[in-house]
Amino acid sequence: MQIIEQKAINLAQSLGSGAKTARGASRFLGECSRQVIVRNIRAALVARPYWDDCIRTTRTADPEAKRARTDKVFRRKYLARLRRAEKRLVRCGADLDSAIEYAKNADEARAEWVEIQRLRFIVTGATSKPFPANHNGSLIPPCADTARQAGAKLVMRGRDASVRPCREASHHVHVDGATEWRNGRPRNYARATNDNYVRSLAVIVSDSVVDYVLHESRYSVTLPDGQHWALDEMRRLVAVSGACSLDDFHPTAADMVAGGEHIAKELADHRERRHQMSAEAAAEAADLASIYVCLADSLRAGNCPQGTRDFADRHELDHARHYTASGLLTITNGEAGRVRLAIKAATIRHNREMAAGRCVLADH
Repeated sequence: MQIIEQKAINLAQSLGSGAKTARGASRFLGECSRQVIVRNIRAALVARPYWDDCIRTTRTADPEAKRARTDKVFRRKYLARLRRAEKRLVRCGADLDSAIEYAKNADEARAEWVEIQRLRFIVTGATSKPFPANHNGSLIPPCADTARQAGAKLVMRGRDASVRPCREASHHVHVDGATEWRNGRPRNYARATNDNYVRSLAVIVSDSVVDYVLHESRYSVTLPDGQHWALDEMRRLVAVSGACSLDDFHPTAADMVAGGEHIAKELADHRERRHQMSAEAAAEAADLASIYVCLADSLRAGNCPQGTRDFADRHELDHARHYTASGLLTITNGEAGRVRLAIKAATIRHNREMAAGRCVLADH
């Protein structure tokens, strides 16, 4: 008992009391408790009107959405109204000016989209749909030199600087560096970053024409006959050869500024390099399997007879002999694709002969 009384005296003295007996300490602590209760009651009385106003506002907010929860006829009309509002927010014209104007009002449209999703949740309880991205136009990766030539001001201090495309007006975002301290000592340092966003947007006008804007400069890029513009699954702009959909090229801002003839040349160069790599892989596999290629293999691959004989005569090849695939590949001059087909035909013929256990001279 004496221990409890001593703790009460110590507590009262720590709160500023001069009591030295248990009775005096209990009287002081009781008065403190009464003051705390009175103060809490006063605070509750002051806050009561505010909370009443909040409750009243919550009960009377969104009356149409709450009515749609119980009225089936009105619910159908109300949800149709929300769907029309969503379509209006994501509607964008097919020209470059419409895409730029849409990007300018994207923040307001996103805020209105969030409000529509909130109202739909009140009515149906359905989860909200994310705001659609990339409505019209394709972002083109810019580079610092090309962006500066177009008039964009870039801040490239330090190695942690980047240049990224955007639909909005060109702008710069800077984040200061920061030191991480532990126990009074610096442990880590986050470098300052400079992210430069340059407007680099392209809109397909027709199969062969694209309107492009870099910062404030506009260009019209036209591909030659046999090639067309398209969007891949990531909505990135791509130049495609009409002969084969696999022959494509994703242009950068420098390519778009250089023009359609430059992009067509890059597309042809990339196609030739792909054919060359494919032919080298086929030749290496044929050499490992001891497969030899003859004139008949080229004809079976679909190469024309006259072109095949001209190739053999130009390189002094015997029409009746067989040659290694790698040896033929070393003498090609822009014809790696045709040689690859001949190697493929020779591989098929060789595998067929090995499976049958005999060689058909008519195939050679």
